[in-house]
Amino acid sequence: MRKIFVLLIGAALFTACNESLEKNEPKERPKNTLKSFCPTPVSNYTRTDSVVFYPETKTYHYYCSFVDRMDDAEIINQNKQAIDEMLLKAIIQSTELKPYKEAGFSFAYTCHSDKDPKKVLFEANYTKKQY
Repeated sequence: MRKIFVLLIGAALFTACNESLEKNEPKERPKNTLKSFCPTPVSNYTRTDSVVFYPETKTYHYYCSFVDRMDDAEIINQNKQAIDEMLLKAIIQSTELKPYKEAGFSFAYTCHSDKDPKKVLFEANYTKKQY
């Protein structure tokens, strides 16, 4: 199970539809939604549905869906702390996120059920103080 979570977190973090730093964000994009590559294909039971940049808080918010066997509230609840720790570790170790971290960006994740999109299975926010 731990291997699945490591793959899941890696997929969510590194296959997300990501774009440029805050200064390059276009002003005309509604709510700065980064949809150019979203949704991503399902990888390790996770799909990134969209990424929204909130300039007022310098936060990249990843909206994802858990699919197949990860689309299970009980499994997610039992492993919430492990998912949280692995996401934070992935952010800390990511060289791809280095310019964003140096600029003090925050990273938020909201993971919904694919079967019931209104149901939030996991939510987390990571600030500069944490990474």
